[in-house]
Amino acid sequence: MPPHSLLLENLELSKRCNKEQHIQKSTPSFTQTATLNVSSLEKPFDRRFSSPLHNRRSNSCLVQSLKAAKKKSAKKGIVGMLMVSILVYYFLLQILALNVSLPMTHMLALQTGEKSVGVSKGLHTGRTLRDALQRILSRHITSSNVLVVAPTRLDNTREMVQNAPGQSVYDKATLEGHNVHYLNPSNLNLDYWWRNEHNYEQNNWFLLTFITGSVGVTSEGKDVVRYSVDDVFRTSEAFLKEATLTYVILEVRISFPHEKSAPLFDGIRAASKLLGRKYKVQIMSSTHYLGSKWGPNTLLTDDNLKSFFHNALNILSDDNGSNEVSVFLFATQGMDLAIPSRNMHLGYGNKIEELSCGNGKCGVYSDGFSMPSCPKKHAALEVNFPLHGREIPTIHYNGNEVHDIETKQNFNIWSNNDKIDDSEALCVRDKRNKLVSCKTRTLKKAPLLTERDNDTSLTSNHPNVLSLLIDPISRNSFHRSLPKTARLLSELGFIEFTKHTVVGGNSGPNQAALFSGVPLTNGRNGIGASMSHGKPEKEKKPQWIWDELRDSGYITFKSEDGCVLNSNMIQSIKPQVNHGSALQNMFCFAFDRPNCLGSKMAASHLLESAKDFIDTYNDETPWAAFLSFTDSHEDSMTLIELLDNLFYNFLSEIDMSNTIVMVLSDHGLHYGPW
Repeated sequence: MPPHSLLLENLELSKRCNKEQHIQKSTPSFTQTATLNVSSLEKPFDRRFSSPLHNRRSNSCLVQSLKAAKKKSAKKGIVGMLMVSILVYYFLLQILALNVSLPMTHMLALQTGEKSVGVSKGLHTGRTLRDALQRILSRHITSSNVLVVAPTRLDNTREMVQNAPGQSVYDKATLEGHNVHYLNPSNLNLDYWWRNEHNYEQNNWFLLTFITGSVGVTSEGKDVVRYSVDDVFRTSEAFLKEATLTYVILEVRISFPHEKSAPLFDGIRAASKLLGRKYKVQIMSSTHYLGSKWGPNTLLTDDNLKSFFHNALNILSDDNGSNEVSVFLFATQGMDLAIPSRNMHLGYGNKIEELSCGNGKCGVYSDGFSMPSCPKKHAALEVNFPLHGREIPTIHYNGNEVHDIETKQNFNIWSNNDKIDDSEALCVRDKRNKLVSCKTRTLKKAPLLTERDNDTSLTSNHPNVLSLLIDPISRNSFHRSLPKTARLLSELGFIEFTKHTVVGGNSGPNQAALFSGVPLTNGRNGIGASMSHGKPEKEKKPQWIWDELRDSGYITFKSEDGCVLNSNMIQSIKPQVNHGSALQNMFCFAFDRPNCLGSKMAASHLLESAKDFIDTYNDETPWAAFLSFTDSHEDSMTLIELLDNLFYNFLSEIDMSNTIVMVLSDHGLHYGPW
């Protein structure tokens, strides 16, 4: 074989190998996802996010090419060896180019039992963060704000630290066209910025808030001073209360700043404040293996937060190779996981036998597979409203009634009204074992009539109105995820509006169109702040349909099966309805996965309350009930499947005579890796 043919053949092998490497890198793989607990992306957006795995594949290709070259050149003598030397030089240049794209991070020791193995910090600050940013920031919604709080250099340039997470978040958000706000954590008063330096009335919604501490860096690269995440949250009360934060990512640290110094916990106050605002705070990734109990997507609570930090401290104490554990925490008020995973929701690992094939059905469709349910331990506790005149609810534990004295000592009691007699929602929590039980009821009320409708006289002939809104789900996903419900609706003669479509990119404009017929004039910044909606008596603006029905003499109900304290959607305007508001605070009392309150799904509590409402008024007064379900607001599209039986049973049991029933969504899933 001529020498130039040998060179061309091996160069072709190199190209083919690189092509295979690119395919491996860009094609999502279930195996990769399961092993790394991260979702694969189409391509990296920044060279700083190049993965060490990328370079290992390249080195593997190099070895293959060199072996092939050596084997063939051995037969061609000196000329062949010369070609091999040229190839070696060529590939050394390739390796040098690849090293330029390696994350500028150091290697840390990963403690696994008694053995320490090397792991790249780039997997923590590179690939995992990259994937999270890709799934979050790819959402292109009007007026999307991104807040980045990250250290700057301590020189005259005041630029962000290059190759640090804050810079990467800033670059990606800018690349995706978001409105990015950057703040230096040094001496930052977040509330002052929010109220005095930021137009909070017009820009009160943040798609992503990223906050990291770390150390200040001089132009010479020397560490100077530590910036604390907890310091940022010391002045954050107004910001957390008034701003709508869809996603929050915190980089918290457990460290020994100096030899023989006491350990520092940075982020425990920040996480605690987010928990106080009812965010679901989860572990996203860490520089060290923290044990099986503290893996990705682990839910942090008030009960285990300190244990998490102390566990990280123990890991650090056993690791002589580093003085810091860094962890990304992911927080949201929705249902999203830090790292999307159907396995996390469905628990494949504990149901291997149930996943076997039979009768032509496999996996989750097999006859033996059972969908996950709420923690059964809570079923041991049961609460009921007290008999009239009593102030303490009736509590049963394992079937035995709890005495009043013990109730006062060992249980936290919550009701939506100061007087339990006037309450429609009641919850208790056992202080000893954290068990939770809740109960709802409907207290009959008279219709709320305005002055202009005092003469209105409704009879039972007026149709009732029932709306079941799933936020969000597409038509195809509805039929795929809720097959029993879809089949029942078809059997009952429901009409499917196949040309029903969206008018906006998210819930705000679509729900405004659905429930008022008027578009928002203030974009994504909140229905309550929109200039196109208000009370006709005062501002001569259109009202929501439940307001119109209430003013016409209908008994009204509106609620959703989730806790969102500072939403800029419909619940933020606190609809003036007869029933339903009590449930909103009840869903903030406690949370368990998948979306549970005590031993029942939150959706089950909502449907039971709605059925009780319907039974209370069905034969007397026209009623209108608007139910919203947020279980599908997570990007693995798994939780919504758990509602199929609940919807089926509810629609099978209620009396639909003389009732307009609508099953609808405001839009389909508009974000995520799928």
